[in-house]
Amino acid sequence: MYLSSKTYYSRTDIALLDHNCVPPYLLKVPILQLVGSRSAFVEESSYVNSQLDPSQCDWVKISDACGLVLDDKPESVTHALVLFLQGLGYCELIGSKITSILGIFSRRPQRPQCDQEVNGCSPRWER
Repeated sequence: MYLSSKTYYSRTDIALLDHNCVPPYLLKVPILQLVGSRSAFVEESSYVNSQLDPSQCDWVKISDACGLVLDDKPESVTHALVLFLQGLGYCELIGSKITSILGIFSRRPQRPQCDQEVNGCSPRWER
């Protein structure tokens, strides 16, 4: 427990910029940041985005989502991820394939009504 607390209290900030280099950006990988519009960390994620290389970073604010954008809006996250990967050249999906992929998330399984027969069996939950 001592080592864990010692490590926690001795941690430092993550260096995103090095002002002695040109360009000053330390992270050289493509980055996709997703934040919900009702998240408590919109300003913080915007600040982190301002410290990253604009040619390598995408920042997406998903409307009507809180901090857990994957739980709130999985179809929006999927769409943003597919477009991000397309921009990197990893996915060569055309519009109809994207629509079919996103259609998976918009379909809701239909529950049978109480008065319907399911697979030739009468409903068991009649009163």
